[in-house]
Amino acid sequence: NLETHSGTAGPKVLSINVTGGTKILDKIYTGTRKPTIEVQFFEPAIATFANLVSANGKLTLSLQLSDTLSTKATFSIKDTLPDGEYIFKLNAKSEDNIFMDPPSSQAIVIDTTNPELNVIPSNGAILDKTVVTLQLAFSEEVIINSIKLNSDDIKDKFTTSNNKVFTASQNLTDGNKRLVVEAMDYAQNSVIKDTEFIVDARPTEINLV
Repeated sequence: NLETHSGTAGPKVLSINVTGGTKILDKIYTGTRKPTIEVQFFEPAIATFANLVSANGKLTLSLQLSDTLSTKATFSIKDTLPDGEYIFKLNAKSEDNIFMDPPSSQAIVIDTTNPELNVIPSNGAILDKTVVTLQLAFSEEVIINSIKLNSDDIKDKFTTSNNKVFTASQNLTDGNKRLVVEAMDYAQNSVIKDTEFIVDARPTEINLV
């Protein structure tokens, strides 16, 4: 007898989750160096192949498989992984022994380093103009939580083209200014920076008695 199958593409992945992971576009970012990868299938399946390969090709980890038919497959990383980008590769078969076509692939970035931030104007600067350009230059892509100037949130005043450098132009009165920036990278490593500067743009008035 000839076997026929209603679906010929094999199992399909519903979702891939990583411990502490945040998905941004096509990558999952995590600050966990020994993450667990959880795969949800649309229908019961058995994983037949799973590994994690570093993007530079220097490290390949074969992940332990289960021969149980299930809509969920869990892979625990036993080794402590260095920061970097990895590719998780997976194949699985359905109850009818039909394999995934194509196999699944997911980029995972492990990042345990806090972002660095350089602020212009610098701490202690004295500015002789009222229109001030504020610049925040991060060492990596970030999500801004808040930007406060003397307790006023001015986050919405900033623009960016790459999520690394943010700029805003502000018309400021004379006096002491305190800029507090809170941000985090895609793996939720945080940075807080407090910068104080002085605006002294008004000409000094000399009164002759």
